[in-house]
Amino acid sequence: MNKKSELGKLCSNARKVYELSLDDVVENAASKGFQLSKSYLSKIENNPDADPKVSDLKALAAGLNLPEESVFAAARGGKLNKEDLAIEEFAKLIEISKNWSEEDLKHAIEICKEVFNSFHKRVK
Repeated sequence: MNKKSELGKLCSNARKVYELSLDDVVENAASKGFQLSKSYLSKIENNPDADPKVSDLKALAAGLNLPEESVFAAARGGKLNKEDLAIEEFAKLIEISKNWSEEDLKHAIEICKEVFNSFHKRVK
């Protein structure tokens, strides 16, 4: 199993947190005038050697509803900003919650969504 790149981790974590399928990301990008395929998005998420072009990074940002600066920083392997770190932490929470009861999980998800959406609106 390959180690994911910072960009791959950011993409997969954002999809988990925002509950976006590959199709959702492609559709979001298209609605903003960008072209992105599911296979290419999967390649970015899973192939640490992927070398996306600037246009691809802009499409990823649009599709994931993330600031371009965050996507570009992750592509450079740079430090993640606070929002990106929050995405990473929420993704970890989602991963550990797999053993929770359905009721506890629903409650935790609603709380996380409220917190994350509130934070996301403030930093835009």
